Amino acid sequence: LLDKKPTLIQGEPPESPLPASPRRFKIDCRILIDEQGNVAEVSIETPRPGYELYEKAVLDTLRTYRFEPGRREGQIVPTWMSLTVEFR
Repeated sequence: LLDKKPTLIQGEPPESPLPASPRRFKIDCRILIDEQGNVAEVSIETPRPGYELYEKAVLDTLRTYRFEPGRREGQIVPTWMSLTVEFR
């Protein structure tokens, strides 16, 4: 178990790839935050047909996020976490 979960320190929600679309929804992702606070791996929890443009925008955006890394017993550790992303 973690003493401290990773905390987002830099990152904004992605822009919608189709700004004229009234569709606003959330995409659930799984990310690995490394010891430096970078997103080392990212994936869509449940990819959906027809949402590829949105999913790609989320993946590209999450790769730019920075976190304060998680800690276990006071030591910085790589941490997997789930994150729900909503478009702005």
